[in-house]
Amino acid sequence: MFKIFYQNHIVCEIIGNTITHFEMPHLTNTRITEARELFQALLEMSQLLCTGLDPEILTICIRLCELGLHPDVLATIIRELRKEVNRNNDRVLGQL
Repeated sequence: MFKIFYQNHIVCEIIGNTITHFEMPHLTNTRITEARELFQALLEMSQLLCTGLDPEILTICIRLCELGLHPDVLATIIRELRKEVNRNNDRVLGQL
């Protein structure tokens, strides 16, 4: 389960690949529905493209982009982190 807080208030709760709760006090129901549908569409595209991003990581990526991080830079960071994890896993397996 993954929860997103805004001003000490739970605004989104994700269990598995499903948003179970989404609430923003300053948004209308229409805007909340649009935000939920947009996230679900982004999650589906992510899965179709086999990005390996779970809902929690996708949420973090979306938020980083909203804060101004360029998507290409974010993609490069993710690729490099995955390479480093693979190198570390290879080292650990080589020591066994």
